[in-house]
Amino acid sequence: MSLINQVEPEDAEGEPAEIYAAARQVMGYVPNGFKVHSLNPQKLKQLWEYMGTIMQHPTLSGELSAFIRMLVSVDQRC
Repeated sequence: MSLINQVEPEDAEGEPAEIYAAARQVMGYVPNGFKVHSLNPQKLKQLWEYMGTIMQHPTLSGELSAFIRMLVSVDQRC
C-alpha cells in the first residue's frame, strides 16, 4: 500500500483516464509514476508529454534513456 494517494486505472476519470489508456496502449501498463502524479491532472499531462518526447527522441533509444534516468536516480539516492 502506498503512503501517497493515487488514482488507480479502474478509478480514473477524465484526462487521467485518457492518459492511462494511452500509456496502456503504448507501454502495455500504467507505470506507478503516473499513478503518483494522477492527483494533479496537469502534472500527469506534463509527465505524459515529457515521456512522449523521450520515446520519440531521434538518437536516444528508450532503453538507453531509461538506463540514464536510473543512473541519475541512484546517484541522487532517490
